[in-house]
Amino acid sequence: VLILLAIACGASWPTAASGKGARGAASAASSDRTERPRPSRAHSRPTSMRAAPLRASTALLLVVMLVPQARSQSALEPAHAPKHTPAAHQDRKAAMLLENWQQHMRSGHGTKVATQYHFAYARHLAPFNQGNITMLEVGANQGDSLFAWAAWFENAFSIFGLRYGVKDSHMGKCHHKYCHKVRIIDGDQSNSDDLRRLTAAAFGPHWTPPPALDAAAWADGGFDVIIDDGSHVPRHILFTFKHLFPHVRPGGIYIIEDNGFSYTDQPTKVYGYAVGDGGIGRPPPGNAIEKFKQLVDIVNREECMPTLDIVVFSEEIDRSVMEVSFVSGLVIVKKKTQTEFDGLRRLRPSSSVAMTSGGSLERYKARLAREQAV
Repeated sequence: VLILLAIACGASWPTAASGKGARGAASAASSDRTERPRPSRAHSRPTSMRAAPLRASTALLLVVMLVPQARSQSALEPAHAPKHTPAAHQDRKAAMLLENWQQHMRSGHGTKVATQYHFAYARHLAPFNQGNITMLEVGANQGDSLFAWAAWFENAFSIFGLRYGVKDSHMGKCHHKYCHKVRIIDGDQSNSDDLRRLTAAAFGPHWTPPPALDAAAWADGGFDVIIDDGSHVPRHILFTFKHLFPHVRPGGIYIIEDNGFSYTDQPTKVYGYAVGDGGIGRPPPGNAIEKFKQLVDIVNREECMPTLDIVVFSEEIDRSVMEVSFVSGLVIVKKKTQTEFDGLRRLRPSSSVAMTSGGSLERYKARLAREQAV
C-alpha cells in the first residue's frame, strides 16, 4: 500500500545520476539552462503541480480500495493464541497463591506447599478474594497456613483456626499487616462441645444458623469458607462436616484436604489416631469419600429424581448443597444461595416411572440405612 501511494503521489526514486553529488547536479542544471529555451510565462507552471490533484485523487482511491482488503486478509490469517485467556489468568492466580504459601509457610510444614492444591484453590476461592469474608481452618497446627490465608484474603474480616495439641510456644510468628485478623481457638474436631465453643467464640453464644438461606441473621454470623485440614481421620471428617456445614453462609464453600486415608485398608495411624477400616469402594464411616459421593445423587435430585427421599447427612444439609467437587486429594462442597434454591425448585423434572420402578431405589435406600446404622 505504501509503495503504491508513493508512486501515485509522484515520489522520485534515486538513480545512478542522482549520486553525482551537489556539484554535478548543479552543472547539469546549468547545462540544461543553456541548451533549452526559456519557457514563456504562460507555460511556466511545473508539470508536477499540474498533476498534483490527479495524483491525490489516485492516492485516495488506492487507500479506499486496498486498506479494507488488507484488513480482511489479516482477519483470515491464523492468529497467535491470545496472551490473556481465562486459562492463563487462572494459572497466574494459582502461581500467585503457591508463592503466597511458600512465603508464609515454613519449610516442612503443611501439605499445601507439597501438593498441587493451589490450582483448585485459586479457582474455587476466586469469588471470595475481594470480599469481607469470615474464614475457618480446622487444623491450625502452628499457624502458618492461617497467616498465609490472612495475607491472601486482604479484605477478610476474620480468619479463625481450630488448634489441637499445639502449645503457644510452638506457634509460628506472623510478620505482615493482616496478622491481627487471625484468631486461634483450641479444640478437638471430633468433640461436639469443642465445636460449639468454636462457633460461640466466633459469633457469640446465642447465634445459631438460621434455617432460611435468605434470613437476615446470616449478616451476624456464619463462615464464608471452611477448610478442614485437621486430623484427616475419615470419621472425624464426617463428624466435623455434619456439625459445621450448617454454619456455612449461603453461597459459601467447605473444603476438605488430604482425603487419602479414606483409601487405607490396613491398620495404620495418623496423628496418633488409628485408621485402616477404609479402602476403595468400602462404605463410610471408614471411607469418607464414599459418603460425599452420595451427595451427587442429592445434587441431581431436583432434575433427575425429585421423588428421591434419601438422607445423606441431614435434611437441612442435603437440601442446601449446590455442588460437590472432587479434586486430587480435595473434596469441595458449595452451599446454595436462596436464588439458586428457588431456581432449582422450579425445574421441570426429567424423571419417569421407569427410573424407580426397577427396585434400584429401594435397594439403595436399604444400603444407606445399613451404613448409617454403623
